[in-house]
Amino acid sequence: MNLEIALADLPPAAADRAAPALVELDLDELALAFAQRPENVARLLAAHAASVLALDLAAVDDAAPHYECAMRASTAAGSRDALLAELGARPALAARNRTNGHSA
Repeated sequence: MNLEIALADLPPAAADRAAPALVELDLDELALAFAQRPENVARLLAAHAASVLALDLAAVDDAAPHYECAMRASTAAGSRDALLAELGARPALAARNRTNGHSA
């Protein structure tokens, strides 16, 4: 049984949401950021969820023009970047080096 999935095999919404770069998002870091700045993190999470939902809806709507999907993908990428910046997320390789290959 072949379980490999290519990006081309994903549904349109999932393919559009694929992160442009590999980022390690530590749940502990998310929890700490939320504890320190609950209003900011909650607002950014809600905004990103709305952006992703709008992108998914546009991607599966046959009547939606291509430019609308592109604009919604851009909006979702922007909200993702804002959230990751607030959380201080790091590229996965940098995070792996930070812990010398050990996870907590």
